[in-house]
Amino acid sequence: MSIAFNDHGAGDGRERRSETSPIGHLIDKIKKELASPANLWPAYANSKELKQRLIRALTTIRLIDPARIGLTRTRVGQLVDLALTIADSDLAHDGGIMSAPNQYYGDRLGVEPATMTTIFRELRKAGMIEARNPTTNHRRSCHKTHRGNRDGRGYSLRPAVAMLEELERSARTLEQASLMLSATRFETKQILAECSALAAELGDTNAIPTLDSLRRKLKDAYGAKNIDSMSEILRSATTFKANLLERMKSALEDDGDIKKNSDETRADSRQHHTAIKPSSVKVSALRGSGSDEVPPLPSGTGPEWKRRATVARGDQMSCGLTRREAYVLFDTGRKYIPATDDHQDWVIAACDIGRALMINPRLMTKGFETLGIEQMLWALHIVNWRAVKGYIDRDPGAYFNGMLRKAQVNALNLDRTIWGIRTELGHRT
Repeated sequence: MSIAFNDHGAGDGRERRSETSPIGHLIDKIKKELASPANLWPAYANSKELKQRLIRALTTIRLIDPARIGLTRTRVGQLVDLALTIADSDLAHDGGIMSAPNQYYGDRLGVEPATMTTIFRELRKAGMIEARNPTTNHRRSCHKTHRGNRDGRGYSLRPAVAMLEELERSARTLEQASLMLSATRFETKQILAECSALAAELGDTNAIPTLDSLRRKLKDAYGAKNIDSMSEILRSATTFKANLLERMKSALEDDGDIKKNSDETRADSRQHHTAIKPSSVKVSALRGSGSDEVPPLPSGTGPEWKRRATVARGDQMSCGLTRREAYVLFDTGRKYIPATDDHQDWVIAACDIGRALMINPRLMTKGFETLGIEQMLWALHIVNWRAVKGYIDRDPGAYFNGMLRKAQVNALNLDRTIWGIRTELGHRT
């Protein structure tokens, strides 16, 4: 078969009839792709890591604010399920292809095949997927190219992969804001609970209206997601607690019942550190001694004190850890040590190191509610230090989850672990 183009005949000088070349549409397609900026696809060295990044970003957005990408929580979850059906190498090559029939994807997502049409349409509208080599009859097909990747007709995750960095930025912002709200709320509630106990011990009925007012303000600020108002309430609660502690101290001094010892001096502002019992985590290799050498618990603590609220960042743990010393001990995580004593900086630092350790956002929230802001940050630094040293057999997230389980049953002692790190590094004081 001869291919005729728009040229002139050689014999009679008349213009030959124009015909469409069988490969003309392929040539036009290649030229269009070469001229398109979308043809510039980055080379991803680790296809598995790329898929993990995409799924983690989408999962975080789904849990916190799926409307950020114009989808419902259900649709974002279905998008994650669809991404799992694409091979890692295909996703890294050009966004992969979803070329199976609706029946297949319906079985994977647990929906009717007809519902898949609606799902694909909404995901296309949100800009998360695009049609790959579409046809008028919407038939799908798949084949392997000479490069080994899959191609054909269907849908591709190319748009979602192309905006991966933007999705990750949105996920980080949402995760940080959510953890900031949760941590600040829990710290404030714990401080208000301690204030109630102190006021009852002092017999101060005038403190009840003030505490009730702070609780109402905290509830309203949390409902409005106003972190500035919550931070102000936290500072007010901290000041109120400090005043009650001073009054309690003065009352005990007047009665002559106070005993000046280091444990009770720390308890004025560091109560929940003394409540956590020694950990069963093996640290004998770090401490250079037996793991059963545990210092006695201070007096005045019991199982009812599961934790204490920590806000005044200028105070020290019972082992005397400060930001300056942490900069020396945790040299591998120096960029995650806050530069100021503001509680928001501490939450941000904890979020950053938790993200670097690939710890689930839900587990991070659980950590803030179990340990508080200060102990949460130092616990994450300990996990990071042990991971760098090769002391963690499994992933850091699983190790951190084990720490939280011990803390919930009063079996965690971060102080002892920090003393062990000091011993190994020769910084014990």
